Amino acid sequence: SFAGQAMLLTLCLNTAFAEILERDYAAPAVKERSLKGKALTLAVLTAGIFVCYLPYFYAFYPGNLSPDSLYELRMQLGLDPLSNHHPYVHQLLIKLALFIGGGSLELGVGVYSLIQMLLLSVCFALCVYFLGSMGVNRYIQAAVFGFFALFSVNGFYSVTMWKDVLYGAVSLAFMMLLISQARGGREKNLPLTVAVALF
Repeated sequence: SFAGQAMLLTLCLNTAFAEILERDYAAPAVKERSLKGKALTLAVLTAGIFVCYLPYFYAFYPGNLSPDSLYELRMQLGLDPLSNHHPYVHQLLIKLALFIGGGSLELGVGVYSLIQMLLLSVCFALCVYFLGSMGVNRYIQAAVFGFFALFSVNGFYSVTMWKDVLYGAVSLAFMMLLISQARGGREKNLPLTVAVALF
């Protein structure tokens, strides 16, 4: 199952990005939508992916912890000295989740899982939307959306407290930024640029 889904991802993303790169860089791919239309499309895509991750949250509540997760948790609880071995922004995110959880470790990890699920859903929704804005075929967009929403590894990682999960999402955002920059979209990508730079 993993090998088949991984091959599907490779085929879909390679096809989508090959189609983007074959186009004329100077020409706009599609007509611009209104800000309200963009926001609604992104909200629907994000909600669709997020809902698909909820069964993983239910099954693995409050989330999956690795040795790295435990080390970061111990640092944020004051049991170990702070270290820059893990990204500072990721440590702040864990601290925020623990704060929202009201001091309960279980609730804090659960809040972290929900925040990470939301961040991944937004990033993956941006990728599907980005493909559409570049004029990629709707069937390919649907296949990429299906991969992001239904591939079990994505769902499992969405509730795993690991810096690598968000690093992967930021790498995807960085790739979209590079393609957009190559196509002359510099002035529209300040929020995405800031998010990539932070992580």
